[in-house]
Amino acid sequence: MKSRNKLIIRWEFYLLGLGTILSMIGVGRVIAVFNKLFNEHMETVAFDYVEE
Repeated sequence: MKSRNKLIIRWEFYLLGLGTILSMIGVGRVIAVFNKLFNEHMETVAFDYVEE
């Protein structure tokens, strides 16, 4: 029974690591989409602020 518990714990750590990696990739993709959609507006606002 003890070895089965160790196997379950190892599997949970594996899933936790996989979930962490997938969430980091997901966050990166969301940031990339945000930059793609709003890049022109952000550059306009930033350069207008610098010129003042």
